[in-house]
Amino acid sequence: MSLRCLIIEDQLMFAQLLAGVLRTIRGLEVVAAAHNVAEGLKACRRLKPDLVILDITLPDGSGLEILADLAAHQPSVKVIVLSGEASSLVLTAEQRHCVRAVVDKTNAYQTLGREITEMFESFGRVKPPILSDEPAAVLTERELEIFRCIGQGMASKAVAAQLGISVFTVDTHRRNIGAKLGLTGADLVQAASVHIRTSLA
Repeated sequence: MSLRCLIIEDQLMFAQLLAGVLRTIRGLEVVAAAHNVAEGLKACRRLKPDLVILDITLPDGSGLEILADLAAHQPSVKVIVLSGEASSLVLTAEQRHCVRAVVDKTNAYQTLGREITEMFESFGRVKPPILSDEPAAVLTERELEIFRCIGQGMASKAVAAQLGISVFTVDTHRRNIGAKLGLTGADLVQAASVHIRTSLA
């Protein structure tokens, strides 16, 4: 059974990129995104997520309002707080009970995968691979080249022409990449696209 994740983040583009990164983590389902305190409170009560990715600075108030509500009514929910001033954020004892980690927004893409993967154990789930930053660690240099081409939407024939290898070789590498990352089809393309974006962030 997947962990259900809710994103509460006011910047639409950042929320979309964040959702793309999180969807590459097997066992995690992004159920919705909210963009302010009012939407966030409603979504938490309606969807009852296992995990909330929570921005502190929201247009109609502070994410700490949502955190206080979760601590009072859904204390089993795990929260990863996003903050541009993570080092100076002060939380109450009740809020700290819900908070799994406080992540600096400038390092969010690189840090979230690790935090969420470690969090699986607290739910009694098997750890999934960290796909947001794992490809560089598990793929060969040639596989990484092809993975990045996949992320650019290139078909096998175009990849073969660019790298000077056969289509058969590209398809073989593609199968190996999919096996190593546990992804196929559209999920593999999405993960490759996210990898490109996050490596440039």
